[in-house]
Amino acid sequence: NLKAQVRSKNRQDWINELRLQIANFIALLPAKRDRLRIELSKETDYRTAQQDSEMRSGASTKELLKRAAEEYWQAKQRHDECHLEIARTMSKVDLLLNPNEKDSADLISFIKKAFEASSNAELAIDLKEHEEDIVAITKKTQTILKAEWEKVKSIE
Repeated sequence: NLKAQVRSKNRQDWINELRLQIANFIALLPAKRDRLRIELSKETDYRTAQQDSEMRSGASTKELLKRAAEEYWQAKQRHDECHLEIARTMSKVDLLLNPNEKDSADLISFIKKAFEASSNAELAIDLKEHEEDIVAITKKTQTILKAEWEKVKSIE
């Protein structure tokens, strides 16, 4: 039956796309956390260099301030790029899921919680919570994928 084959293929494509986007999200989480920590560290270095330059003058002080500003700007750009990529991935996952289905709504909630934690300076350092978020996302995704795979098998 052609209709059943098309439905089966579409469902399998959906399963593969959801798996890919969740894998991307999980891979980006630690990078985002790390880039946030680096950005905050470079910002502190820059603020310190600013204060030093206000108390002292000279070419070496200005050079240190310039270098600290460049490093902070680069760290901020890297964090912003990662933030954008993870937000894009979240949006793709959100569009793949049906928020009216409990498992999908739970997964969306877990993803948002993990994203917020990776964006919060205090929460970004909590590796245990980060690991718990990844486990929750992984388990819920596996539940959804298994249910969808069962539907594919029943079509064929």
